[in-house]
Amino acid sequence: MGNMDGFHWEDEKSELLKLTRGFSLIEVAEQLFEGEYVEYVHARYPEQTRVIGKVRRRVITLVYEVIDDDFSSFTRLVTYWDASPVEKKIYMERTK
Repeated sequence: MGNMDGFHWEDEKSELLKLTRGFSLIEVAEQLFEGEYVEYVHARYPEQTRVIGKVRRRVITLVYEVIDDDFSSFTRLVTYWDASPVEKKIYMERTK
């Protein structure tokens, strides 16, 4: 499991995403949180937060979960994808 700056992720999944979609999970997280972004919670996945923002001119949606237990609290990066047309519209409207 990868770990950097309070973010945790599965290395195999991150490597697969880099090969198939162009970026690792940590690359997406670092770039999204440095710029303007929009957060929301999908009704079907209330334990997860989705973040829409730009990564090298692409509008990306990143999914993460905050894990709290008796020993620590950290952000687990789950996955990302190119934002859907609806997500792009939300991003453009909220970051004007």
